Amino acid sequence: MRPSVCKAVGQLWLLTGLYTVAMCRAGTTATAGSITTVPVGGSVRFPLLHHSLERFRVAMGRLHPYHGILAWKSSSPESPHWVNPSYRDRVCFQRDAFIELRALGPGDQGTYEIETIYFGRELYNLDNFELRVVEPMSTPTVEVSCNSSHLTLICSTVSGFPVTYRWERRSQDPGVGNATFPGAVLYLLDPGLLNYTYTCVTEDCCSRYTVNATLPCDILPGEPWSGWQIAVAVLIGGVLILIIFAVWLRHRRSVSMQNALDHPVNFPTVKSSAHSHSELDSNSVEKQEKAFLQSKGIEEGDNMGHVTVYFGENTKLNGRPEES
Repeated sequence: MRPSVCKAVGQLWLLTGLYTVAMCRAGTTATAGSITTVPVGGSVRFPLLHHSLERFRVAMGRLHPYHGILAWKSSSPESPHWVNPSYRDRVCFQRDAFIELRALGPGDQGTYEIETIYFGRELYNLDNFELRVVEPMSTPTVEVSCNSSHLTLICSTVSGFPVTYRWERRSQDPGVGNATFPGAVLYLLDPGLLNYTYTCVTEDCCSRYTVNATLPCDILPGEPWSGWQIAVAVLIGGVLILIIFAVWLRHRRSVSMQNALDHPVNFPTVKSSAHSHSELDSNSVEKQEKAFLQSKGIEEGDNMGHVTVYFGENTKLNGRPEES
């Protein structure tokens, strides 16, 4: 063989190896006899188990119903001698290593079989793989709720796999106060704990995400009030009390005035002092005159001024009183 031909064959093998490495990207490795879960759009590798010193043939297919995907012979180790046209752009073969199926979709879910048949011997190896394809985990979202006593950090995501949640607390000083808290919900009860960075970490069988939490609260929950805050609160309370008292007093006065207008008071008529004194003097004079006449044995007569004068027990004189 000429040197140029050998060089060309060597370059061809090198290019073939590089193409295989580039096309066969790392993916999930399936395990025979168990269920392998892969996200939509991911890839899975089926390992090849055989005795490399013997001649053999490898065939891969999907069961229920069966249809072949790939066939390979050890006599032509560089590439499969047959690939199903519907899988041609999705199958990657690495001799003595694995068969990789890429760009998985929900329709790829099912049972796969890899059969290894050794030439010249009645010996073969049969491996079954159960493949499940589900939606991948979405990017987690973090919700922070503030109230008067504490903060609540909630991490959530959507995934077709079981998801593991945890919170990681990191300080500005490496190794000081760092901690990990399992679960999707984290409560912060101490204001001093707000000086750290909190990161939500979510993991499933195929992916891992980290999202930092933003603490938007302006006032730290549970933080004690300072002296000026207490003074301002007392002052505002006192002003409110005075305003309420003034409004109540004004309302009471307006109600009293309205009642006075609606129901006026009738006071009794009081005679003047001059009139009362004259009436009192007149009554006193009349009583004195009457007492004087009775003491003299004189009674009141008619309206013409007649009087009756008693001179003795049975003698009396009727007429006008004599002028002196």
